Amino acid sequence: MALEDEAARYRKAAHSALDQIDWCVEYLRRIRKTTISRQLARNTTAIRRRMDEQAGDRVTRDRTG
Repeated sequence: MALEDEAARYRKAAHSALDQIDWCVEYLRRIRKTTISRQLARNTTAIRRRMDEQAGDRVTRDRTG
């Protein structure tokens, strides 16, 4: 149970960090640093996708035992 709580805390922190990066992406876009903002947005999208896939794998593993 303690490990699950710690993992949940890390997931929440990771999502919070990605939200902050999203703010930076928008700021860079507004100041017309589009190349940097696009690449950073692609990177964060890939990270979110991997996190979601891992969360899906974890749910599947939990259900199958």
